[in-house]
Amino acid sequence: MNLSADNLLHDELPASEIQTQSSLLVERWAALSPVELRENDYVELVRHMELYRDLYGFVTHHRSQADSHTKDALAEIESKLFPFITLSRTWTSTEKLFGSFKRNTRGIVLTTGAGHFEFAYLAIRSLRRSVNTTLPIEVFYTDSGTEKDAVYRAMLGEFEDLQIMNLDDYFDLDKAQISGFAFKPFTLLATSFSEAILIDADILFFQDPARAFDIADYKATGTYYFRDRTIFNPNNPTDRKLKELFPNPSQYLKTNSRILNRLSDHEVDSGIVIFNKGRAFHELLLICLLNTRKYRGPLWGTFWGDKELFWLAFEMLGTPYRFEKYGGGVAGYVRDDGAICGNLFHLDDRNQPLWMNGGPVNDRHDPVGKTRTLKITHWAADLVSSETKFHWSGSGEPFCLFQKNARSMRLSGEFRRATEINLHLWKRQQDDKLFA
Repeated sequence: MNLSADNLLHDELPASEIQTQSSLLVERWAALSPVELRENDYVELVRHMELYRDLYGFVTHHRSQADSHTKDALAEIESKLFPFITLSRTWTSTEKLFGSFKRNTRGIVLTTGAGHFEFAYLAIRSLRRSVNTTLPIEVFYTDSGTEKDAVYRAMLGEFEDLQIMNLDDYFDLDKAQISGFAFKPFTLLATSFSEAILIDADILFFQDPARAFDIADYKATGTYYFRDRTIFNPNNPTDRKLKELFPNPSQYLKTNSRILNRLSDHEVDSGIVIFNKGRAFHELLLICLLNTRKYRGPLWGTFWGDKELFWLAFEMLGTPYRFEKYGGGVAGYVRDDGAICGNLFHLDDRNQPLWMNGGPVNDRHDPVGKTRTLKITHWAADLVSSETKFHWSGSGEPFCLFQKNARSMRLSGEFRRATEINLHLWKRQQDDKLFA
């Protein structure tokens, strides 16, 4: 009998059929419960997630008819997979967590600390004063912050419709064993919004980010991933690791993966993730698990941190997802040799400028580059990947995009105005020495 999530949610099943399904689920858990979840064992992790998804779907849909054995099985597998939820301050089950999402709500969520706050502060000012979004904002922090973090958080009181949240209030982070990039999916899981745009601290928009919710591929799947730069080194093991994880990948991945097709070592840029938690709750739970210390080691080591783990979880569970059509481009200036130099840039699905990351500086990771305001007058998209070359000279200079028959476009209209306001806000922030 097929116990897929779709079959489990059919209405009006006869009582005998419900009992049969319940018994089969309990039998599956009896066979799986003794199996240890070992570090970096993705096969067993996915087996557990698939059974958890089936149990969750069955119990929540047939609560009045599900027997105690089935409910116990769900509680037990939850405790095994998600102790950071079942032992948290706020929730004791994933169903209660799911019930906390405010239905039909949309908003922006980010996490930041003192080290990135000057960029986060600019990003929030830009959202309210440059692209004038009315989307509510939730900013997350953790108990591990410093006194300076608390001072900076107080500065956010000037913004309307912005909430400051402590992630430790929602999850047992000691059980989760997370740090750094790993906080990102957990903030997405904790946010009250049912649909959310997760952003990094250094993001700047060229138009209202609410437009992202209208992207056709997002509306079709409930998630959407923007491409990273096209950079390929044949000695890197990214394609081999991907084939190891997915010996039988989905047709979508075979056709659209730049990693599998050896065009790039990178697939997506997780500076922004658009996510419908109501449609992809279990996938988000798996994303969080993959970012815990127990499972992230080989993945972070191969894929440069958390960024590929968002869509990897969808592929693992056989759930549709979509990538941006084009590779990550550049927003910046045109150099004398025709190269477009600046920070990573993305279009919406109408081929209009949507957002860039890296902030308004040449290179925020470089001590010299961080002090140099980036000239932002043009943009260029990576249309072909196979004829693309990014070059980075270092020494405080930004990445430059070289592409055969590349076409650079001058920022104009609303996109130019948004950029000018962002640069003005940054200059005021520097002149006022708010973060000196």
